[in-house]
Amino acid sequence: MAQATTETRTKKHATKHDADSTANVVEAAEKAIQPTIDRVGDFIRDQPFQAVGLALGAGYLGRILFRGPFMTLAMLGGVGYLGARLAAK
Repeated sequence: MAQATTETRTKKHATKHDADSTANVVEAAEKAIQPTIDRVGDFIRDQPFQAVGLALGAGYLGRILFRGPFMTLAMLGGVGYLGARLAAK
C-alpha cells in the first residue's frame, strides 16, 4: 500500500514538473524567436516588393514539393523575382 502511495505522489510531482518545464521551454522559445519576427517585420516595411517576391519564391518551392493549383502563381512570382534580381545586377 505504501508503494502505491509513493507512485501516486511521484506521478503527481512528475506531471506538475512536466507542466512547469513545458512552460519554461515555451517562454524560452518565444524569447528566441521574437528578434527574428522583429527583423522580418522591419524587412517587410522597408522593402515590400522584395518581401512579396521572397514569399512567392517560397511558394514556388512549395509548388515543387506539394503541387497545388494555387502554386502556379507563386511559381510565376518566384521566376519574376529572380528575373528582377538578375536584372538589378
